[in-house]
Amino acid sequence: MDNVDVVHERFINEGLEVVVPLEDHPWEDRRFGIKDPNGITVYLYEDRDLSFEFSQYHVG
Repeated sequence: MDNVDVVHERFINEGLEVVVPLEDHPWEDRRFGIKDPNGITVYLYEDRDLSFEFSQYHVG
């Protein structure tokens, strides 16, 4: 996903329930989770740069 912040705002404005808040993780992603109209939890991710604390363990 290119811009998880835009999608997060759109879903909130459409009244979807956020079940996991928008947050950055040191292991290269920014994500949130919503509950869709059918009650299914969907997680949306955006790639981010690896944090310094995890970069020493990165292979590749």
